[in-house]
Amino acid sequence: MDRNCLQCTRGFSLIELLFVIAIMSALTGVGVATFSGNSARVSTGGNLVADLASQARQNSLSKGVMTALVMAKTTSTATSNYRAFALVEKVSGTSNWTPVTRWNHLPQGIAVDPSGSDNFINNTPQVLTPELPSIAGTQISAADCAFQVFLPDGRLSTKGITTTVSPTLRINEETKTGASGGNYYEIIINPLTGTFKVERP
Repeated sequence: MDRNCLQCTRGFSLIELLFVIAIMSALTGVGVATFSGNSARVSTGGNLVADLASQARQNSLSKGVMTALVMAKTTSTATSNYRAFALVEKVSGTSNWTPVTRWNHLPQGIAVDPSGSDNFINNTPQVLTPELPSIAGTQISAADCAFQVFLPDGRLSTKGITTTVSPTLRINEETKTGASGGNYYEIIINPLTGTFKVERP
C-alpha cells in the first residue's frame, strides 16, 4: 500500500482535539452568559412595572383617589418610548393630577412589546386627562402615553371602554423592529379587582 495514502488518512492529534474543545467551551460560556444577562434584564424590567402596578392600586386604596399607571409611548425622547413608566394621582375634589413617582425606565435593551400589549395601549379609559411629569426636561402630554387608571376601590376604570378586557403589558428584549423574542415577562391586570398575574415562558 502507498505510504503517502496512509498519511492522508491520519486522524487529529490529542492536542488538536483539546484545542477545539476549549474553543467550543469558551463560545458556549459566552452564549450562556449573554442569554442569562438578557433574561435577568427582562426580569428586572418586568418586576419594576409589576411593582408600579401594585403601588398604583395600593395608592388608590389607601388614599381613596384615582391613580394612573402611565407608559410613555411616542415622545420626542425616543429612548423613553415604550420604556418609561410613572404614577400620577388625581387630587381629591379637583380636576388636577399630581405625580406620585418620577419616570422609571426599563433596563437598556428591554422594552414593552406594543403588539403584545394592545389591550393596555388601545383601551385607555375616558377619564380626565392626567398631567404628567416631564422627561429629561421635555413636557409630556397624555396623547404621548398609554395609561390605565385604578379607582379608589382598587378596580380599573372602564369608563368609555365597550369591552371589558384585561390590560396586558408584555416586556421583552428590544430589537431594531421593536420588542420581540421568546424571553418575556407578561403582566395581566384583572380589571374587576385591579390585581394582576405574571406569565413567563
